Amino acid sequence: MRSFKLFLKISLLTVFTVEFAFGQESSNHQCGTMQHLAWMKKKDPGLEKRMQDIEIQMAKWNEQTANLRQSSLPDVVPLVVHVLYANSVQNVSDQTIINTIQALNEDYGRTNPDTSLTPAVWKPIAASTNIQFCLAQRDPNGLVTNGIERRQTTAGPFDVDDVCKFYGSGGLDAWDVTKYFNIWICDLVPGLGGYGEFPTGNYSNTFGNVTDYTLIGLNGWVASHECGHCFNLRHIWADDGGSCAFSDNVSDTPNQADATSSPCPTYPYTDACQPNAPGIMFMNYMDYGSEACKNIFTQGQATRAHNALYNLAYSSLLTSDGCQPVFSVNDAGVSSVTSPSPIICDSVFDPVVELKNFGTGTLTSAVIKYSIDGGTVNSYSWSGSLNSLASTSVSLPSLTISPGLHTMKAYPTQPNGVSDPNPFNDTTAYVFNIVIIGQAAPIVQGFQNQYFPNNGWSYGNYDGGITWTRVSTHKATPFGIEMENYNYTAIGQVDDLIVPNVNLLSVDAIPILTFWVAYAMRTTGISDTLEVVVSTDCGASWTSVYKKWQDSLSTAATTSSPFVPVTAGDWRQETIDLTQFTFSDNVIIKFRNINNNQNNLYIDDINLNILTGINLALDGNRVSIYPNPTTGHVTVNCASLKSEGFAIGISDAVGRLVLKRNYSLPQSAIDLDLSNFSNGIFLIHLDSSTGSFTQKIVLNK
Repeated sequence: MRSFKLFLKISLLTVFTVEFAFGQESSNHQCGTMQHLAWMKKKDPGLEKRMQDIEIQMAKWNEQTANLRQSSLPDVVPLVVHVLYANSVQNVSDQTIINTIQALNEDYGRTNPDTSLTPAVWKPIAASTNIQFCLAQRDPNGLVTNGIERRQTTAGPFDVDDVCKFYGSGGLDAWDVTKYFNIWICDLVPGLGGYGEFPTGNYSNTFGNVTDYTLIGLNGWVASHECGHCFNLRHIWADDGGSCAFSDNVSDTPNQADATSSPCPTYPYTDACQPNAPGIMFMNYMDYGSEACKNIFTQGQATRAHNALYNLAYSSLLTSDGCQPVFSVNDAGVSSVTSPSPIICDSVFDPVVELKNFGTGTLTSAVIKYSIDGGTVNSYSWSGSLNSLASTSVSLPSLTISPGLHTMKAYPTQPNGVSDPNPFNDTTAYVFNIVIIGQAAPIVQGFQNQYFPNNGWSYGNYDGGITWTRVSTHKATPFGIEMENYNYTAIGQVDDLIVPNVNLLSVDAIPILTFWVAYAMRTTGISDTLEVVVSTDCGASWTSVYKKWQDSLSTAATTSSPFVPVTAGDWRQETIDLTQFTFSDNVIIKFRNINNNQNNLYIDDINLNILTGINLALDGNRVSIYPNPTTGHVTVNCASLKSEGFAIGISDAVGRLVLKRNYSLPQSAIDLDLSNFSNGIFLIHLDSSTGSFTQKIVLNK
């Protein structure tokens, strides 16, 4: 199809508005993916914008990783098949499902027997996607399964509205979409052959494809077509009604006017978009037509599918244990590392791992091996009593590690004194960062790096659901960050955007945090909350320095639609004085969204700057305070201050006001006596009608 740049030029503002341009598949069945997408957009008005953002990201990923798959091993995706049937005919056999998975793997691995039929002109760009599927061997509870579950139901025939994906509506619930790729096989309404769900950048409990029970088996290619949509592959003709104006966003698939109908055309076959040989690629899996025609994914499609799998929320499928068999013998593994935290502030720490019994018998002993950065392998002998599929926390001996980024690997050996027969579930690798002294300010973040978060920034996505997302909505620079509260039903859930640890320790400095925010309430008097919290003890305790909700947070008028800032007036700059934390060289700052399922919140252009020396004077006036450090007395020199009066306040390092006095001009110098205070850091504030000034003073008697 045409290049992505042309797609952007023509249709970025109207992307995916052309929904219903269908050809015919064999037996007069159609793909309902675009109908399903239209239905999803009606439910979720913010979906179109997210998918626009995804296309921008996909274009960059595709440019950067065009050859990534060529040397990689296959990516194996655990798969579960949910069969819904009203009668024995619809209750397809296990063997038919196994044949379907075989056909999927042949199509996606380019091992199908008819690859020789690919026209010679396109054989150089024909490719394996390197994606393979395996029927799950363990269910979400770790129990033995064949990857197939069945339910007799009277709810069908089913349509594109996802009714088949929920037990409560007569269907079957998806298994954990982060660990299993879900396929539903059922009776679909007449004319509907199947549909896939495009990845949207966030987890969806309906992700997967639906295929009619009549279109599966070795000769059924519909499952391959619908899986392609789940990996963000579009119809090769771009659903543009024959206009040749839109694109499937893949550069090596020829532009095509419309879907191909059965039976197979004779090669070469031309149309309005490809009037000359070799014509259209009617043998592509993302076209319509007869199964007998289908034999090619292109390199561009393979790259796009690879990047969708790796970058659009479902990369965890590749590390799932869903295809690892459940052994009936001794089998143990380290399922996670729970300590240290991802960021710690001490070189000495006590590692804690979760030991899991994957076997069917009771686990009474194991030797846990662990190492840091591939160095010395340490051993710890564990004993206890752990039932099948149960886990327990195991504290390992203390380690002393230098500051910086590290990887810890841990795995058990000798479960119950014998060799572990299943090494696939043994090892956990865990990355953590030791920060003793934070990085120097300034810290500037405009969210321009496509791989954000990076360089010490991180997310606190504690429920694994919707969280902060880099989007093209912005204040000034091309990108910002969004919390999609509008579609976030986990009320009360906290999601953090975590700033890299920063060093604010300075005798004479004023750290100022600024950022831009945009928010509109969905319902008058109800809103989500934005808070900024700070820790100087590595997260043991937190101080709230900013907290706004409802009118104080809003920057635009209340709207029942998903809020998207459009003009500069929809944004407001916020400023936070962090002077109270200038006694610490290791400060952690979090931007915290507290969800109330109301409306979308945006942040852009975060800046933490240090103001030093004189910081006054809206009219050029100057103030100085000395000596610093002091043994008890300081002088405030305000001879050049032009104001009718002013106030001086003194606060301690945690922000408590310990002294406040008012003064009238003229004043040349004011003596302040701090000798009755304990040694430490104090902040002296001067406020006048022409400006304000703050300086940190160190008292050392």
